[in-house]
Amino acid sequence: WALLLSGVAVAAGLDWWAGHWFDGVSGVFIGPMQVPPIVANALFGAVVAYIYSAPPLKLKQSGWIGVFACGASYIALPWWCGQSLLGELTPDVMILTVAYSIAGLGIAIINDFKSMEGDR
Repeated sequence: WALLLSGVAVAAGLDWWAGHWFDGVSGVFIGPMQVPPIVANALFGAVVAYIYSAPPLKLKQSGWIGVFACGASYIALPWWCGQSLLGELTPDVMILTVAYSIAGLGIAIINDFKSMEGDR
């Protein structure tokens, strides 16, 4: 819990520094409530990390979805966070990074083959 809370606190500090803190424009809107963009990225990353290894979903055992979740965590989430901090995160940037994450599946699969040989 300490890592999760400290990570969200750092994200909130970055949002405040960038001027996103409840500005009414940036972030994710859930009804009338605004979640600043970097905090939203941190929370989304925490959810993906949890469902990657926790039952009942346990994405790491589901093949392609698990590999994509891991790859997207390394590629798309940091890019979205940086874009939110230093610019504006737009849908076209999100689509581009998801496509780039899909391309990163090949790297993850090759790493899995090397890991399988080392696991023997």
